[in-house]
Amino acid sequence: MPNFNKVILMGMVTATPDLRQTPKGTNVTEVNLHLRRKWTNPQGEEKLWSDWVDVTFWGRTAETICQYIQKGRPLFVEGRLSFRAWESQEGQKRSKVDVTAENFQFISPPSEQGGGGQDPEDSIPYFNKVLVMGNLTRDPELRSAGTDRSVTTVAIAVNRNWSDSGGQKQEETAFIDVDFWGNEAEEVCRLYKKGTPLFVEGRLTKQSWDDKTTGEKRSKVCVTGENFRLHEAYGSATGNGPGGHFSSESGDPGPTEPAPEAPHVDPVSQEDEEVPF
Repeated sequence: MPNFNKVILMGMVTATPDLRQTPKGTNVTEVNLHLRRKWTNPQGEEKLWSDWVDVTFWGRTAETICQYIQKGRPLFVEGRLSFRAWESQEGQKRSKVDVTAENFQFISPPSEQGGGGQDPEDSIPYFNKVLVMGNLTRDPELRSAGTDRSVTTVAIAVNRNWSDSGGQKQEETAFIDVDFWGNEAEEVCRLYKKGTPLFVEGRLTKQSWDDKTTGEKRSKVCVTGENFRLHEAYGSATGNGPGGHFSSESGDPGPTEPAPEAPHVDPVSQEDEEVPF
């Protein structure tokens, strides 16, 4: 089954990036993007949602970013979701999902676009889109997120193959959590099971909460699913269209924290901390 992993973002840089090097001498830097999303709820009220996403740049691209980008500049990025796992100095397993940049474009800052005193944050054409295709690593389970709301978290394994600078074939797997809410969650749990190939369209969301045991602040980046489709090569499903297609119409961005007891694809915790190089 074909695997697909694509992220397209446009947002505001929240801090001037610093250039670092790996132990092997490869240049690397991280850029934190502030993303906004506006929508109108069923009651006609306009809502505003913000997310903050880390994007990692490597090699010459990292050098260029650090040379020209500063805090407060808008930036367009194309890339893929990456999954990284390691052990902390205390021996605890850690992992992180972030965006690895593959292409970018500088955008003219708001001062050069002529906003007429408009808030710079309001003049950015924000964009947040994720497209992934892979296999479910477990059966979806429906959970309750309040008195009248359902949620499920599916874990998708997305494979990537490439050749390194020495011509050796390499393979890596990104384990990506996708949250579905309401009717979408119910449809996913009804139609799909472990091993099912699934195509998902959604947006990146950063979830934050307090650890129940330690009280520490925790966070992770996941995908909020908006549309999904069973891959046609797997057979037909009985959803809202060919291949089990379903489209979200609620406009609800989901909560600011994960639902209780959210399952994860891997026993390691996903934390927003710097990956050691």
